Amino acid sequence: MKMVKQRSAESSNRRYADNPTAGIKKQSVAQKEFPSFTHTQALKLLKQPYLKTWDGIRDFALLLVLADTGCRISEALFLTLSDII
Repeated sequence: MKMVKQRSAESSNRRYADNPTAGIKKQSVAQKEFPSFTHTQALKLLKQPYLKTWDGIRDFALLLVLADTGCRISEALFLTLSDII
């Protein structure tokens, strides 16, 4: 709908046609809240991997990516080096 309004307004400004969307009001959409970790919970989670092993370092890095980017686990697992660099 946004694109239609922009194109219609453009046409109206250039005097091609009247703006057919001028009387349409934008519909409000309720924002859905998703559950998230508190700061304390996130720190506790990041302290779980044992950083003296490669598996622990890998797990810690994955947790950091998830926490910093907000991406889903499936998205993070399919990342390749070219996506990052």
